[in-house]
Amino acid sequence: MSAIQSRYSGAIVYKLVHRGRPSKFYIGSTTMTLEEKMLLHKNESLRPLALTYNIVLYSYIRNHGGMKNFDIEVLERGFPCTCWGDIMRREHHYIMRLTPALNTYLP
Repeated sequence: MSAIQSRYSGAIVYKLVHRGRPSKFYIGSTTMTLEEKMLLHKNESLRPLALTYNIVLYSYIRNHGGMKNFDIEVLERGFPCTCWGDIMRREHHYIMRLTPALNTYLP
């Protein structure tokens, strides 16, 4: 297995859920650890100069007490994946199935 294939083999599709309102959630995917991804979401939501600062998810996080009020759940890991497109297809599958309120685009 090549280094690139190995990187993608650890991909995760996850659900970021507001504890106070479980109907408000976001579907994402990553090759990072879940801890790294949570930290990235936290940092991006707090950086006014970030290009993603004003997306629905990060505005919602800021307006609802920050990342401490959110949990991350694994929807799928270990699926056959050799490129970023494979990850996006799995994320798209879950977005279509679960219709998250906090996603702003469809991969």
